[in-house]
Amino acid sequence: MLYCQYLSGMGHLIRSAEIARALARRSEVHFVNGGPPIAGFRLPDGVHRVSLPPVWLEDGRLRADGGREIERVKQTRRRCLFAAFDRVQPDCVITEFFPFGRALLSFELSPWMAHIRRRRPSSLIASSVRETIGTDNLVEQAPGIASRLNRYFDMVLYHSDPRLQAFETSFPLPERVRCPVHHTGLVAAAAQSSRNGSLDLAEPFVLATVGGGRLGYELLECMIAVARCLEKEQPHTFYLFSGPFMPSERYERLRAQAGDLERVHVERFTPDIGQYMARAALSVSLAGYNTTMSLLRARAPALVVPMGHNAIDHEQLQRATRLHELGLATMVVPEELAPERMIALVCGHLKRPRERAIDLDLDGAERTAAIVLAAIEARAAGARAIGAGAMGIGRPSPDALAGLRPPSADRGRKGEVACSGS
Repeated sequence: MLYCQYLSGMGHLIRSAEIARALARRSEVHFVNGGPPIAGFRLPDGVHRVSLPPVWLEDGRLRADGGREIERVKQTRRRCLFAAFDRVQPDCVITEFFPFGRALLSFELSPWMAHIRRRRPSSLIASSVRETIGTDNLVEQAPGIASRLNRYFDMVLYHSDPRLQAFETSFPLPERVRCPVHHTGLVAAAAQSSRNGSLDLAEPFVLATVGGGRLGYELLECMIAVARCLEKEQPHTFYLFSGPFMPSERYERLRAQAGDLERVHVERFTPDIGQYMARAALSVSLAGYNTTMSLLRARAPALVVPMGHNAIDHEQLQRATRLHELGLATMVVPEELAPERMIALVCGHLKRPRERAIDLDLDGAERTAAIVLAAIEARAAGARAIGAGAMGIGRPSPDALAGLRPPSADRGRKGEVACSGS
């Protein structure tokens, strides 16, 4: 069972879906989704959805559909989580980003962890976390995070290549974490088209994306100005994606600004972003995790603009800085988003070949699945040997990661389960 909550963007959802895809090839997967629906997005085949009443972050506060009272929504979500676990009885529960983040969701996650430990102590609990934890007050939060890891969790699935970022450099108190920490590699989706055949794209083209769209309007506005200036001297098609969460008035304003430019296409969302990246002459984007993974997979020449969600979130700045240091992308700070500056950068990068100073490990989804299934098998083997009861799980050996058998139990009801309530 994999719990995922995206509060402002799509990064956590996309990464979790890739992990679910890898797990579903060898086991039954129930995907607990706590965010709002996204048009055009589908979970991988064979993954069973459990839909909580959606919440998201707006002006620093949790919001719910239809202006529903948030405290009543919280109560419903807690009941749904408890009921979903009791119904499925999973061998492993994976929490996306908790306890490293998601403090606003402690109202449901902390009681849920305690419930899991009481009801089925043999269930493994794993924390899935990106390579850059990214909060400015992490030093102050670290003791509490380590305490929750040691109390509830059997392992940390750290989705990074140590050459990009090691856990020891991302988390301030690694020595206090008693459970195993696995560097899984980076979780990057394969560049597969969701449609029949290849995409019909006008090449050469520049791709500009801003993830979910709650941030990044200024970048897309700047790129329309760049396209206008280059229309005669160095004509390229421009594909701009606003993301599903950009406010409608901003999205329509972008479309109006590009209305007289035949080569500029402004759209909301595509499930085929990897295909666009693979064929783009240049990618210009924010520096979110999944956008970065697509860039690395496609080996696309890239400009990345780090924009955090608020003053204490430096995730994108840390990631963009590291990419720049490794020669994997060029960082552009938001203060440089002026058409004159961007024209020079775009023109310079359009001439660059698709080459990489370093090839990072992008097979994190498959390795995550192997680690989780090996740990489940190890715990089951231990229970068979010593009788029922919990036991500690260490790092699986290389031999244990090959030829794994999926758990045979089919405890959950198949299909989608939606939780509701007032």
